[in-house]
Amino acid sequence: MRTYLKQYPFILFTAGILLVVGGIALTLNRIPGDIRYTAENLLSLGFLVFTSLLLGIISFWWNTIRNLSTDHIDGSPLPEAPPADLTDLFFQSNALIDWYKGNISRLHNRCVDLERISHLLGYMNYAAELGRQLHVALQLCQELFPTMTILIFTREASALQFACGTKPRTGEILPLIPKDDPITRTTLEIIRQEIDIERLNSDDWKNFSLPLRGRQEPRDLTILPLMVWNRILGLVVFMSPDRRALADDEKVMATLFNKHIAICIENHRLFKENLRQDRLIHEVDIARTLQTSTLPQHSPIQQGLDVHGTCVPCNEISGDYYDLIPLSNDRLLATIADVSGKGLPAALFLSKIQALVRAMADKFAGPGAFLLFLSEQLTKEQMGPLFATMIIAVFDSKKRTVTCASAGHCKPLVVRTGTGFVEEIDFDAGIPLGLFEQEENAYSERTVDLLPGDGVFLYTDGVLDLLNRQRERFGIERLKTALDTAPVGKAASVVYHVMNEMNRFKETIPHDDDITMVYVKSEKAAP
Repeated sequence: MRTYLKQYPFILFTAGILLVVGGIALTLNRIPGDIRYTAENLLSLGFLVFTSLLLGIISFWWNTIRNLSTDHIDGSPLPEAPPADLTDLFFQSNALIDWYKGNISRLHNRCVDLERISHLLGYMNYAAELGRQLHVALQLCQELFPTMTILIFTREASALQFACGTKPRTGEILPLIPKDDPITRTTLEIIRQEIDIERLNSDDWKNFSLPLRGRQEPRDLTILPLMVWNRILGLVVFMSPDRRALADDEKVMATLFNKHIAICIENHRLFKENLRQDRLIHEVDIARTLQTSTLPQHSPIQQGLDVHGTCVPCNEISGDYYDLIPLSNDRLLATIADVSGKGLPAALFLSKIQALVRAMADKFAGPGAFLLFLSEQLTKEQMGPLFATMIIAVFDSKKRTVTCASAGHCKPLVVRTGTGFVEEIDFDAGIPLGLFEQEENAYSERTVDLLPGDGVFLYTDGVLDLLNRQRERFGIERLKTALDTAPVGKAASVVYHVMNEMNRFKETIPHDDDITMVYVKSEKAAP
């Protein structure tokens, strides 16, 4: 209270109290003694004392508050706690006001930092390299922590790799830390001593916090994770010149900054992944276009035969293949194949088969020898787990016969239009192509006579395995019924009829396997 008695507001306060006390004394002297200390008089006196005290306090504080300037906030070091002497705090209002101003200034600075951090993601150019983006982020981080040395480590496979770092700014240029700087090796050793990297690897770097080897965090530096959800993408190390860890409020800002850096790294990964996906989709479109163009674009005109085929892939690229190759004026080779698998590997495998078939179609006496040649070639290529089932049928319109050989493929069906009977061509199906070497005569042949109007239906297992809502297969019996009820006409009308029956069966359920079918009809001789 020492020098504060000289202040003008406090003089008013003291004078007010003296006036009130004097008024009380005069009042009590004029009241008879028997009623001087009644309850009404005491309440009146108490009200006068309280009012005088309140007026004095208001005058005291008003003189201090009216001199407070709230339009100036600087960035000088500020007190973080109010004065400990509560007596001086009450009578020295300037101390409380200074503490209040200091915390307002500190809060203002933190709000500015938060706003700058919130703009970080907008500065990122994900088309650039990740290292350049991290350098941009480090510039902002160095402005938030100007006295700190900051190092960023990212996860590469099961180890930590130094990505970038910076030292305290000494000029206009931000001093970056090279990878071969001793501080990077020293910091990495500290990280390995403090953080359980083996546990992170065992958890596939999925955790909500860093597993520490000790019970407490290191005191001379601060290690914070780069985390998105529960995935740790790397670490950020903060080191001060005096080898101290971050204060609590600094750690809050650093943690928020790390979250933005982690989001930046994740966005960069997603951006690159999206580019790869776009490139893959473009390549798939090209592959689908090429595959579609390699299939027969129109049915060959063959004397005495009416031919039609179709392929409906379930994915962008089909794992099925068919071809129609005229061997002479009265002979036609029809083949159909199904590769184990879908997508680009299956398409590449099919392109190999197609090239061999078209190059060697007229070099063999029968389909069995042709399949043996294909099996030997594909086995030598060692196509990995891929293999293919295939059937080759050679039609002779002059003799009205069809000779078939199969490499593990579905048996063809013969539609006898004269009798309305649909039968399978029964013969031994050999081993699929590309599995292992075959012996001579591994693929047997079967020749069937055809009558005018009869047809041969070739198909893949996608026709039989078609499912409806009740998870029922289309099956061989429904296929025979569809062929039996097909209109007697062109081969294309038979194929369309079977497709309509399949669509009616599955309704809106998408098919999960490729569907390929070929129908070759023996036409009546021209009069």
